[in-house]
Amino acid sequence: MGEENETNVAEKGTQTEVNTQQENQEVQIQIGNRGKQAMIYHGKSNTKNQPTIDYEELTRRNKYATLRIQENEPPDQQGGCLETRVKQRRAKDIQKKFGRDWKVIDNYNDAPNGRIWLCWKGSTVNVDVKQITSQMIHCHLKDKNSEFQSDVTIVYGLHTIADRRDLWNQLRDISARTNDPWLIIGDFNSVLSVEDRINWAPVHQNEVVNFKQCLSDIGVGLINKKRMQFSWSNKRGAEERIYSHIDWAFGNADWFGVYAGIEAVYLVPGCSDHTPIILNTEVQRMKMRKPYRLLNVMLQQEEYKTAVKNIWRQNIQGCTMYAICRKLKLLEQQTRGIQRRYSSVEEKLKQMKEELKRIQQKLNENLLNPQLIEQEKEILRQMEKWDAVHEKVLRQKSRAIWINHGDSNIKYFHAQLKARQARNRVTSICTERNERLTEPLQIQQEFIQFFKKLLGESTPVMPGIDVNIIRDGPCLSMAQQQQMIRPVTEE
Repeated sequence: MGEENETNVAEKGTQTEVNTQQENQEVQIQIGNRGKQAMIYHGKSNTKNQPTIDYEELTRRNKYATLRIQENEPPDQQGGCLETRVKQRRAKDIQKKFGRDWKVIDNYNDAPNGRIWLCWKGSTVNVDVKQITSQMIHCHLKDKNSEFQSDVTIVYGLHTIADRRDLWNQLRDISARTNDPWLIIGDFNSVLSVEDRINWAPVHQNEVVNFKQCLSDIGVGLINKKRMQFSWSNKRGAEERIYSHIDWAFGNADWFGVYAGIEAVYLVPGCSDHTPIILNTEVQRMKMRKPYRLLNVMLQQEEYKTAVKNIWRQNIQGCTMYAICRKLKLLEQQTRGIQRRYSSVEEKLKQMKEELKRIQQKLNENLLNPQLIEQEKEILRQMEKWDAVHEKVLRQKSRAIWINHGDSNIKYFHAQLKARQARNRVTSICTERNERLTEPLQIQQEFIQFFKKLLGESTPVMPGIDVNIIRDGPCLSMAQQQQMIRPVTEE
């Protein structure tokens, strides 16, 4: 898409929301791009004698378009989205209607139209705003009712490739000074691949190269996405309808290390041309035994080769397939210790670095001690060996076969690995009754019931084949049967 077409992509705003639930309390962060949106609540209020907000009356008076952004609201409050082009002179009046509990930060001083509104409820969330520009608001968020805290960057990318270069450089600067979990979310006005737009001009390399390079430089991965396939459409007829994916949610390696179970849920757009994004930071976790994963580096070890030879020489009674399955199970039992040892290489390297530090501190006091010098040389040899093993394990886990030797030290490598692991987690499912389950035990039971219904249950008696039905149906002639059992030749 050229620069002119990119402007069309950004004609409408987008809704982005971070939602934290703790004991039926909700924390809302709502971004209204280009000053067109805001989040309000109506119903009961936590503040005594505070009037409730009638969002329908507010909408009627201000001629806004409303959008319900939650399907299952708590009984005492309800969320709505207001979409309008708010001028700076009217912004404060509208923001006051949110209620006294709500605080709002915007970027009118850097962008004439105030493209981003950041709203939060002061009684439940602490927000420390660190940087505001024309295309983003960067802050540190901490929930007062839970342990959730993270750096958050709200993005609204400008319409042209040239204008977005400042945004990419700003994200690089933030990455250089960020050591905490980091969430980047919003409307980037940019696609990432050819699959991110349909029914319009094909995606050109120039559209994605700067965006991809920025993501690689700052070391972030895509947060697991659910529900809607595309995040924007032009809302026109079937022949002129365009779909594209320009709203994104990314996290760095620290984010995935702490909040790997959090998903970006893209809701239906309703009357907006963008889909709202909701992240629920309260994730149910259930510890389960890790499955056995065969690591490629194990295949090169003599103890693993010996275990395979010994097990495969065993004579197991039963059909061939049963014997193979049984041998694989025995092999898993005998080599789980090897697998565990190579799976925890990262921890082993940490211990080696601590040991090297201890040895070198002693060597500093006794510079020519031959015993300490030999210990230092030996542990450096071991670290070199296990570092190479660690890189091979990471490459296999991330499925990133394009990574060159030594690339395992870059942030982007680890972010991609963590992002892939997060995508493989099942944190929520939608049932046949269109109910969304997030409790681990409920998800487990739903899977069991689904496959029981699909495959059926075991029975002590299997019905036999009706020979008469087979004889009455179409059968191969003798010549055709002989043709089927002929020896295979090159012809």
